[in-house]
Amino acid sequence: MVRLPAPTAALVDEIRRRFDPIMAARIDAHVTLVHDVADPGRVAELVGRAVDREPFRVRLTHADRWGPSRYGAYLHVDDHDGAVHGLHEAVAELESPAWARVEYRPHVTLVHGRTVSEEEAEVAWRALDGFVAGWELTVDAVDVIELIEPRWRLVERHPLRPATAG
Repeated sequence: MVRLPAPTAALVDEIRRRFDPIMAARIDAHVTLVHDVADPGRVAELVGRAVDREPFRVRLTHADRWGPSRYGAYLHVDDHDGAVHGLHEAVAELESPAWARVEYRPHVTLVHGRTVSEEEAEVAWRALDGFVAGWELTVDAVDVIELIEPRWRLVERHPLRPATAG
């Protein structure tokens, strides 16, 4: 995952705590790179190679949902130079086969379908429909996390290569 830096994390968490306080308490605001790692033994190797790049900027844009509201809502990531997609591609083989048919879409989850009711998801979507964040941030590290109930915990942080003096 790519943890969102302050103050962007605070802005995202304000939304998350309002509409999905359970997930907001379980995991920090982040850009998802892969879902459900199937091969934890290779994480350090693949992430280590993936971060051999300079920090880069992205913009969080409009709210969207994964089909019906009950599946969750998220912010799109304007990945104009493809850097987030590149990070995903570098570690995608770690992802559970269940996600193999799902096209990767850089995103920041706002409402998670596993932690809100269908009614709560509908209320959230009515409030988020049409919302455009427009928040820019610098990505400078990739975090490896694991679920230790009830919360996701940092396993290791992989900083991106420092920018070269030009």
